[in-house]
Amino acid sequence: MIATTPQSDLHSPAELLVAAHMLVDAGDVQLLRSAVLEAMTCLESYVKDVVFKALNSKLDALLVKWLEDKTRMDFDTRLQLLTPIATGHPITTQSNLWEHYKKAREIRNKVAHTGKRISREDASFVLHCVEDWLAYLVSSVGIELSLR
Repeated sequence: MIATTPQSDLHSPAELLVAAHMLVDAGDVQLLRSAVLEAMTCLESYVKDVVFKALNSKLDALLVKWLEDKTRMDFDTRLQLLTPIATGHPITTQSNLWEHYKKAREIRNKVAHTGKRISREDASFVLHCVEDWLAYLVSSVGIELSLR
């Protein structure tokens, strides 16, 4: 079993998004890798927080814990399969939103795993992709919560 980090020791998704913006806006090419990592971590953190809280209200807590453990290293599954269950809104893999996510994920993976240099355009793309996802997810979760 993996120990959990206290919530007070974690940056919120909002803090991560602000940091990503600051890093891109700084104009220093050395900071763009960090901006990409902050932005994608923002999305992952938001999905973890919101999706699993919503699933806890719909499913047995043991099942939710199992799903969280099984998808810990599989964000695509969390986003594509668990998010629609939690929010009631589909994630279509043929949509521009999903295609942009795949491109952003590829950029992040190259940055994180190979040390690839990143352009300002790519960093901005990742940041805008994350913002588009957050807008979609916030609207989905807001609708779901207002129905309760």
